[in-house]
Order: sequence, then structure tokens, then C-alpha cells
Amino acid sequence: MLDRAESRIRDFLLYCVAPIACSIALGFLFYRENVFNRYSGSFQFVSSAVVATVYYYLRLFVRLRDAFLGFLILLVITFLTTGSTQPVYILRDILYVAAIGAAIELYLRFFRSGAHLNVLYPAVALAGLYSLSYLLFSELHLGIIQSSGSDIHTGNAVSLASTVTMFGTLIGAAVGVGISLGDRVFGPAPHRRG
Repeated sequence: MLDRAESRIRDFLLYCVAPIACSIALGFLFYRENVFNRYSGSFQFVSSAVVATVYYYLRLFVRLRDAFLGFLILLVITFLTTGSTQPVYILRDILYVAAIGAAIELYLRFFRSGAHLNVLYPAVALAGLYSLSYLLFSELHLGIIQSSGSDIHTGNAVSLASTVTMFGTLIGAAVGVGISLGDRVFGPAPHRRG
């Protein structure tokens, strides 16, 4: 029993390596060492990739309720990593983590079954879902900030939308490529129902 649990943990960790590494590599290509600066926006290539990858494989390896518990733990880790203390930034973290979760849930529900069609299929599907989710949740965040009369400077809406869409597309594509690589190297990850 213990050997089986250790094997599943090892498999889980092995599957997680490729998507996170792909996202960090792509982020490093564009933003160099800023991807490792937690105060830089490009740190999302690390943090978002970790949240997306770990949640994705939690959904495949464990029961749904355990995956949701893991997702809440990922949210807490996000709070600790970003050091958000102001309500507007805590809301930002909640909405971005929710966007990641929504993109992963949509991918699992509607797109994962077609992943065998092409190596790039997960990359394209996740890039689209990720960028759309990022865009929707960032606009929701911006709307809440503006309606609350907060004096936090957010820049103009078009610039923000293009930046989050670009980040979402790049991170989603990188995580998708990593998932494809993991599936090719280790075989498709098991999918536990319920």
C-alpha cells in the first residue's frame, strides 16, 4: 500500500515538471531573470504555471474534493508568495487563481479527450482558455477597482487587457506543451473520476 502511494506521488511530481519548466523557460526567454522576481508581473510564468499544473494533475490523480482542497491550498500559497496585504491585491490574487482554475476545468471537461489528436492541441486549447479566462477575470477585477473608487493605479483598460491576454496566451501555451510532453514521455496521466 505504501509503495503504491509513493509511486503515485512520484508520478504526480514527474508529470508536474514539464509544464512548469516549459512556462519558466518561455518566460525567461521574454523576461529573463524577472520571471524569478515575485514583485514582477512576469513572475506569473512561475506562479501561474505552478497553480495550473498542480491543480490540473490533482484533478487527474485524486478525488474531486481533494483536488478542490489542494486548489484552496494553492490560493493560500499564492497569497504568501505575492505578499498581498491590501484588499485590492488580495482580490486580484483570488480572481487570477480562479481564472486559472476555470481554464483548467474547461480544458478537462471539453478539450482533454482530444489531446491525442495532435501534440500541439493541448497548447492551443490551453492558450485560448487561459487567455480568455485571464481577460475576463482581469476585467472583472478592474471593474471592481473602478466601482469602489480605489486610488490604485491600474493603467488604461486596453493596455491591461492586451498584457493579460498576452501573458495568458503564453503561459497557457507553455503549460499545454508541457502537458503534451509529459503525456508523450510518461503516457497519458491517469484520470480518476469523483
